[in-house]
Amino acid sequence: MKRKETYANLSWPLYIFLVAACCLFAKLLFDGLGINTSYDLEMSIYVFDVLIFVYGIVTCFIVYLLGKAIFAKIAGFNILYFNLGIIGFKKEKGKFKIYWGGKENYACKVEIIPNPTKKQNITLALFGGTITSLIAVALTYTLVFALNASATMRFFFILSSVFYFLALIGYMLPIRLDNINDGFRLLLIKKYNLKETYLRNQRNLEALYNDEKEIEYFDYGDNNDPLSMEGKIYNFFYAIRHFEDKELLLAATKALSHDYKFAVGEDFVTIALIAHVYEMCLEERFDELKEFFWKLDTLTRKTIINKKDLDSIKVGLYIEGKVEDSREGLLELINAVPNCVSKYHFPTQIDAELKLIDAIKEEIYSSNPDLKL
Repeated sequence: MKRKETYANLSWPLYIFLVAACCLFAKLLFDGLGINTSYDLEMSIYVFDVLIFVYGIVTCFIVYLLGKAIFAKIAGFNILYFNLGIIGFKKEKGKFKIYWGGKENYACKVEIIPNPTKKQNITLALFGGTITSLIAVALTYTLVFALNASATMRFFFILSSVFYFLALIGYMLPIRLDNINDGFRLLLIKKYNLKETYLRNQRNLEALYNDEKEIEYFDYGDNNDPLSMEGKIYNFFYAIRHFEDKELLLAATKALSHDYKFAVGEDFVTIALIAHVYEMCLEERFDELKEFFWKLDTLTRKTIINKKDLDSIKVGLYIEGKVEDSREGLLELINAVPNCVSKYHFPTQIDAELKLIDAIKEEIYSSNPDLKL
């Protein structure tokens, strides 16, 4: 079944409105309960405000993500990784490993994968963080008043609890249409009956981190709902890993629509663009590529050939060798490969990417020997 729909980005206007609504709610709560907002601690008002902010931000993310992880385990999933911005945790060869959060772009998120021995309850898994956050809010309010806390402590914990609601807005309400958050995923799964697509995508994500798993190829046709588009990205990785002929690779790169920023999750937007550019390169549609490439904003163009990852280098080689005829550009890209290998996001794809990059270099040199370095 063909599904075409444009997903408008409502994130920031609604997010700003809801942040203001949460602050107003806190103000009304203070006034309604007659809470004294004066400070009785011997510290700077600014330090106290910073403590509220830091405590609220840290606890809201930990509670939501921990809740999602716990409920996901109950719902028949395993945890691929648990990332808290600057620090992350993942299970590797039966042991938990701590890693630098920047490896996952500093995103505060939990990625879950289906446990093949259990039946999955996707709704419970995706609602887990919400359930835990609401429980945390209820416990906070109950304890603050039951223990007859001071006015300052009431102020501290009630105001910091507003961040729980902000976490729910960011992770659960289906307004982050450029991010495919938990709420948006659940909405898509229910609306289009995409349970199998979602589970396949999560298995494929695991395969990018675990070389014992195989990426599953699936023909999504012309469907361009975000989960199917995400599936096409995995088809792209499948074709690269298997070094398939151009026909399959071209079929796998149909991962971009005119509204690409809202058609795939933000983790895959760059890869979708690279796949689209790569398709034009393979088909030698260089005039079309020039027109497409120069219509993009400067930041996006730099991202596509940023010399910081293997995904972009294979496209950059084509652009520098076939479009720009730049010997210097080719040299920069080739010299960047060793550094990119050590930082590549998906370890199981490294060998396939390097093989493909070598093949592209040979193709460019064979058609333009003067560029050979």
